[in-house]
Amino acid sequence: MRKIADFLLIAALVIMIAVPVALLNTKPDQVSVSENRTLAQPEWGYGINHFMQTVSDSIDDRIGLRSAFMSLYNTVVYDTLHSKHTDVIDGEDGWLFYINDIPDYAGTNIDEATIAHYVNVLTAIDQWCKARDIEFVLWVGPNKSAVYDNCMPDGIKQAETNRTELILQRLREAGVKVSYEKDTMIAHRDDRELYYKLDTHWNSYAARYTIEDVLTQLGLPVREFEYIATPVIEGDLMTMLGTGYNGVYSLEVETVPNPEADIEALESDVHHYIHNPKGEKFMCYRDSFGRVTIPMYSYYFTGHVFWDFNIDFELVEQEAPKVLILSCVERFFDTMVISNEDILTRE
Repeated sequence: MRKIADFLLIAALVIMIAVPVALLNTKPDQVSVSENRTLAQPEWGYGINHFMQTVSDSIDDRIGLRSAFMSLYNTVVYDTLHSKHTDVIDGEDGWLFYINDIPDYAGTNIDEATIAHYVNVLTAIDQWCKARDIEFVLWVGPNKSAVYDNCMPDGIKQAETNRTELILQRLREAGVKVSYEKDTMIAHRDDRELYYKLDTHWNSYAARYTIEDVLTQLGLPVREFEYIATPVIEGDLMTMLGTGYNGVYSLEVETVPNPEADIEALESDVHHYIHNPKGEKFMCYRDSFGRVTIPMYSYYFTGHVFWDFNIDFELVEQEAPKVLILSCVERFFDTMVISNEDILTRE
């Protein structure tokens, strides 16, 4: 009887070792969705030690059933043992938040020298545009934690003011058109969901408050948009967490685009061009928060929308738009400004 038990144990161990090896992922350029990175693969040409290390890393990344084991591990660690995740914060009522929002939320990134420099850069962009009869508008999408502070954990203290508000106040005083509709969104957050519970992003219900403010500042009429809302049970924060569905769902809300305009997707959906024969010529530089605003823009504008912070000033001068929009989510403010510091050296 014991021999049979030993045999079954050995057989089970062999299967446990053989199956992951047999299912080894050997395809090149594979991406881990949950980790948002390309899986390692062997690299030649840098010496035997480097090669052996990349082989080891590749096996670790590509061993069969890795994703299933990672999901099981994360479920045990974060759901069962309630250990804290390095990137994701558990909020109230199933809401998830991004750890990278905390410097803005807690006010730990407020620095006078940095604020002054950022104001100088953005004011210089505005002056450059005014010299060419271009209306410059900067809008900043609030971090999710700024709008849903009521769902943040009690242990994280919110600052009375944040760096974004300090910067934008100085820009307003300098005559720059800016928009940051945090207070408006807080006032309407109980009306309907404005950000995804399991994702870092806002939906079109939230974005419309910013776009309406931008349109008002540009002297354009504000219109009602039509939306399509679809329940979703996943998001980038849930993917980071890697535990699978947690019983919470959000609404994916998309704006119905202008039927008289054409939104052309170029460069693998990174760059768009809005063809609207009745629209004012514009150019827009954005991050992922600006994606949901593209259908709204289609009712008012025609021109380029780049998924990029780095303004191509030569192209702007060549295209001569009426409006230039620069936009970002609050936590990417640093990257957005640093990408355009060369404006300070332009004539």
